[in-house]
Amino acid sequence: MLPGRMACRSPIRAAAGRSWLAALAATVALTALSGSSGCAGGGAAREPLAAALREGETALAVGELERALADYERALALAPDDARALEGLARTRLARREDAAALDALLALEARLGEQDGALPAPLARARCALVERAARAELAAGAPAAALLRATSPAYAPCPAAARTALEVDAHRRLARDAAHPAVASAHHRRVLALTPGDPEASLALARRLVALGDADEALRLLDAALAAHPADEALIELTVEVLAGPKRLRAQRPPD
Repeated sequence: MLPGRMACRSPIRAAAGRSWLAALAATVALTALSGSSGCAGGGAAREPLAAALREGETALAVGELERALADYERALALAPDDARALEGLARTRLARREDAAALDALLALEARLGEQDGALPAPLARARCALVERAARAELAAGAPAAALLRATSPAYAPCPAAARTALEVDAHRRLARDAAHPAVASAHHRRVLALTPGDPEASLALARRLVALGDADEALRLLDAALAAHPADEALIELTVEVLAGPKRLRAQRPPD
C-alpha cells in the first residue's frame, strides 16, 4: 500500500490487532497526522482554493483580466474572507478600471487585514484614496454635493492625506452654501469652510454680508480682518471692509438734527 494512503487509513483499523493501549496511542498519533497533512479533508479542501489563487495570479500577470476575475471570484466563493483572493480581486478590478467594484474590494480587503492587525499595502492604499476622491468629484460635478460631502468625511477617506480631504470637504461645503435655499443654512456651510480654511475669502465675504444684513457689523469686521490678514491684497475684502466701516458714519450723517 502507498505511504500516503497508509497515513490516511482509519486510526482504529490501523491499530486493529494490537493491545488497547497501542491502539489508543496509534489513534492519537494518526489523528494528529491526518489533521496536519489534510487527509481528513484539510489539505484536499484547500487545494481548489490554492489552484484558483495560483491561476488568478498567473492570468493577472499576463493581462488576461477576464480570466483573472473569474479565478478570483471562484477563490472567494470557496473562501470569502481570504486576503489573497480579495487583494487579487481588487487589483483585477483596478486593472479593468471598474472604480466602484475596485473600491468595494479594497474596503473588504482593508477590513479583513484589520482583523489580522494588518494594513493595505501602500500602492493599494493610494489607489483607495484616489478612487474615493474621484467618486466624490464626480458627485460634485453631477450636482450632488451632499453625497460628495458624505464621501469626503467617510471612514474610507479618513486615512488619506489631510490636504486632499480638506480640499474636497471645502468644495462640497461651498457648493452646498451656493445651493442653500435659506441664508442661515448657507451661513452654516460658510462657517464650516472657515473652520477648515481660516480666512477663506469667499466664505468670509459671504458670511460678513450676512452678518451686516443681520445688524452685526462688529462680527462682520472681525471676519473681514481675519481674512485680510491672510489675503491683504484681496480687493473684494478691502471694498467690503470699507463699506462696513463707513456704514455707521453714513447713518449718523443721514440722521436729522435734534
